[in-house]
Amino acid sequence: MVQDQVVAFRRAGLRGPAKSGRAWIHRCALGIVLMGSPGLAQTSPAPGLTTPREAADVFVAATAAGDAERIAALYAPGAVLLVPGLEPLNGRAAIAHINKRNFEIGPNKLIFSLVRAETAGADRAAVYWEWEREIAPKAGGAARKSSGRSLVYFRKYPEGWLISADMMQARPTAPAAARPPAPVAPGATPAPPVITPPQ
Repeated sequence: MVQDQVVAFRRAGLRGPAKSGRAWIHRCALGIVLMGSPGLAQTSPAPGLTTPREAADVFVAATAAGDAERIAALYAPGAVLLVPGLEPLNGRAAIAHINKRNFEIGPNKLIFSLVRAETAGADRAAVYWEWEREIAPKAGGAARKSSGRSLVYFRKYPEGWLISADMMQARPTAPAAARPPAPVAPGATPAPPVITPPQ
């Protein structure tokens, strides 16, 4: 092990005038400290996904574990996340931060009810998913529940599939057809319904 470290130091240019020289020993000691220091050691980026669909499974597991960094690693370094009511969140640090805020409230649970993926060529894909999230506050009280849907754009990078853009919105509480019509003022003619042709 020590011999391997010495070879690594030499390749990195950490050479001294002689093996017994104090300067060389100090450099080796510094190298060993840096290699064993988690804050200073270089780490490889989290691997991308084999398929875009895998992101849903990673989201579920990382949310249950409270792992904001793993969630952020699903996104490309320059990704954008659009959350209703907030300015666009740009980059992994901002995405990790908003997830950490949720985890600080209490344990989170995420469930996907629908995941639909469509690829465009060999390195582009769009995924539509519907989800429900529940946060159990540490302070007690009723769980916070929310549901939504997202349109997520993926790109394939050398390390695998990563999210480039993620746009979410709250899911309506009732389907449009089940909502009551808007009230009409007395004597006014109700507007005809808007019919959207199928895509």
